[in-house]
Amino acid sequence: MCRRFALSILAAIPLALSAGHAGAADINVVGAGAIEEPFEALAAEFSRDGGHKIHAIFGPVGGMAAKLKGGEKADVIVLSAAAMDELDKAGSLVAGSRVELGHATVGVAVKAGAAQPDISTPEAIKKMLLEARTIAYTNPAAGGTAGIYLNGLLDRLGVAEEVKKKSLLQTSGSATAAAVANGAAEIGITFTSELLPNKGVKVIGQMPQSIGLTVAYVAAVATGSQQAETARALIAYMARPAARDHFKEAGL
Repeated sequence: MCRRFALSILAAIPLALSAGHAGAADINVVGAGAIEEPFEALAAEFSRDGGHKIHAIFGPVGGMAAKLKGGEKADVIVLSAAAMDELDKAGSLVAGSRVELGHATVGVAVKAGAAQPDISTPEAIKKMLLEARTIAYTNPAAGGTAGIYLNGLLDRLGVAEEVKKKSLLQTSGSATAAAVANGAAEIGITFTSELLPNKGVKVIGQMPQSIGLTVAYVAAVATGSQQAETARALIAYMARPAARDHFKEAGL
């Protein structure tokens, strides 16, 4: 995002918020599960300040993109940069409204208090995958970015057949964390931003850089939004320095 655009959207915040008190808007958000926790917290602040109502749904990127193609209404869309590129090409995003909010990185978690395996090298990851009794991750068929990545990684490491026999495929990253917290899975692998909110798990760390995955998440105003001004203000609110810090604390 260029500095000129950053300054312009930040300057729009007080105007949009003051207008919101006079006539509150309903804003529909379709977003990726990886950004759910910080986005919802900041959206609640935005609602209190401006009187607007935020209606948000979150889930695997592929699933959310499918919902949008199926006619799901949105004023603000927050998905991976790759998915947003596709929406941009299809004319689904307002030109010039894209703002990068953060980067999610795939990590590994165990149940809080459990022994922590070594994940420092690709060889250590392979050993962990083979020795773990059960492994939870997002079902690739649901369109989850982390799940699709892990499926490919298992093939690259040559352990796909062994690991898939003991995999517990989940509907989302938060469900992956829950499966580890409740003891159903020994290991959980998904974006750290989806693991950290669950206090029942311990995030060991990120996957080794040479085999890891980091994904940029981008927000934009949806074409056809009837609340484009307020939608822009919401995105600007998410792009403030204080909001950036919140995203970083959430693992983004």
